[in-house]
Amino acid sequence: MAEPAAWLLYDMIALVIQNTIGTVISLMALFVRFLDSIGFVMGSGFGGFVLGFLVLGVAGFLLAKFVFSSGKTVFALIAIGMVLLVIIYLGMMAMY
Repeated sequence: MAEPAAWLLYDMIALVIQNTIGTVISLMALFVRFLDSIGFVMGSGFGGFVLGFLVLGVAGFLLAKFVFSSGKTVFALIAIGMVLLVIIYLGMMAMY
């Protein structure tokens, strides 16, 4: 028996949300490792500090930009998923 289209849409939205959140968590873990590595460069002297600070600023800006843009997407997808669940359950209640 074929699945209803609303369930498939809900599954697709749930998959996108899970993958986005997983990506953000992985990026945060890599950023912490990056901070450990950049600490050695920043401790090597004034030139290393300036270079490390610049690289850290660029990486932090790009990470923040990604996190905030994916956060907006995740919130929108959660709202759409909730609407789909309501439609699914209303449809199931109408059948019985």
